[in-house]
Amino acid sequence: MRSALFSLALAALAASLGGPASAQPTGGWPAPGEGFRWETVGDRPVNALDLLFDADGRLWAAGKEPVARLDDPDHPDAEWVRFEDIIIADAVLVLGRGDTLIAGSSRLRWSTDGGATWSGVHDDGGYILREVPPTPGLPADLRPGHLLAAGPEGVARSADRGATWVRIPGLPDNAWPHAMLLLPPGHPHAGRLLAGTLRFGVFVGAPGEGGALALERTAESDPWTTGGRAIEHLAALPADGPYAGRILATGFYNQQADNRAFYSDDGGETWTESASRLPEPADGIPGDAFLAVVGPGSAFAAGGRGIIYRTDDGGGSWRVVGRAPVTEDGMTVRELVVGPEGRLYAGLSLAGTALAWVVRTAETVVASAAESPAAPELSLAVEPNPSAGRTAVRWRQESAGSARVSVFDARGREVLVLADGHRQPGEHRIKLDASGLVPGAYVVRVATPGGTASGRLSVVR
Repeated sequence: MRSALFSLALAALAASLGGPASAQPTGGWPAPGEGFRWETVGDRPVNALDLLFDADGRLWAAGKEPVARLDDPDHPDAEWVRFEDIIIADAVLVLGRGDTLIAGSSRLRWSTDGGATWSGVHDDGGYILREVPPTPGLPADLRPGHLLAAGPEGVARSADRGATWVRIPGLPDNAWPHAMLLLPPGHPHAGRLLAGTLRFGVFVGAPGEGGALALERTAESDPWTTGGRAIEHLAALPADGPYAGRILATGFYNQQADNRAFYSDDGGETWTESASRLPEPADGIPGDAFLAVVGPGSAFAAGGRGIIYRTDDGGGSWRVVGRAPVTEDGMTVRELVVGPEGRLYAGLSLAGTALAWVVRTAETVVASAAESPAAPELSLAVEPNPSAGRTAVRWRQESAGSARVSVFDARGREVLVLADGHRQPGEHRIKLDASGLVPGAYVVRVATPGGTASGRLSVVR
């Protein structure tokens, strides 16, 4: 039976999710729940320091309690499945269809049977876990399918799906990487590894002794190396758009509730501070500024007290657009991600308790340059739509020339290239196998020298 504290807290949260916020902003700050229509996800609270969607669209949550999984986030009666053997996990990584799981905290634990049993594999721990995708430009000793973990002792890699780990050299003993990013395919510096640390700034991967991967500190002029700054989050904007190659970073300064935002256009070597800081109200508990990219130049940032910022100019400036439903003293935002359907998910935590919730916006938040107005000489159609498997893309171009047909996900990332080559005038048709795509909303785009045309695709199961 739920405790009285839980019942009261859940009632307060549910009241704020039922419609528009009842209170007006105080001192210029949005009231809890204002700016978006929020709804709870799943049947009960889970501690969400890390939220992850796997290849089947299932939602995983990790935090200061057992790892949990939600098989159908869109179902109104969906129930969280908890893996009781993992008492504390700050991060979770799902490999393949979920048979192999990595759970990270003060040490890494490994399961090869879908979470039924676990074993300890690495004592250095890992608060950030990533799988290396097929990416050009990778260092010689980092390959697709390798795993990366960042924790208090540094950054480590695994070449055997998490069974054994080797620390990547280069970080000072007390640097503690709070952020880690492997620049994705299509990025001008694709395959470069970045680690954001406490007080020591940004480190980038480079060939070390004997050509092995090592982490090297960027220039001393890096603004992150001054004072007590910590880089908390790193994110790369999509390769398609006016800010292709830009990296965003957020963090705090001297442990104050005054988060800063920076951006880099040279692969993390140098950084420019955004025109806007990310301050938070004086009430509540300060926290990190979490990042969620939603388009070629667009991203959200959310501070611990729930204030949500948005940029549409590649991180050059930020504006307040709302507030998460932090309905109680001590409730904070601990994670921010964009779901495959294009909605914003936030993990909430109530300090000093095991109470936490996952909430999401009822509206989609994606701003994709892939959906540009059609050129007069182009037309495009996707049929059948929605699709659970095979569908077809038809387009017509009036003049001969190159044509690139691509699929973009809800974050504006190019996830499939269906065709890229010279085409004669007339109507063309190409098959699209959607069985490997996570259920959600996508944009199909054809780009020619004469312009672009696009259409939506819904992938269902």
